[in-house]
Amino acid sequence: MKIVIHIPAGEPREIELRPGSYSLGRTNENDLILNDSQVSRKHARIVFHPGKGVFLIEDLQSVNGV
Repeated sequence: MKIVIHIPAGEPREIELRPGSYSLGRTNENDLILNDSQVSRKHARIVFHPGKGVFLIEDLQSVNGV
């Protein structure tokens, strides 16, 4: 399954995700690092459920929301 991440004033990024959980944020401790001031250090977690074929996005500590 692929997702496309677009940050204003940046190029869209297409990322291949396998089943599991991915952290998203501005710091190196995340699986997916987005260098944008609108993204919190620990922004969100993306969880892919292969049996359902869906992604769930959990807000972690984002100031601006997910």
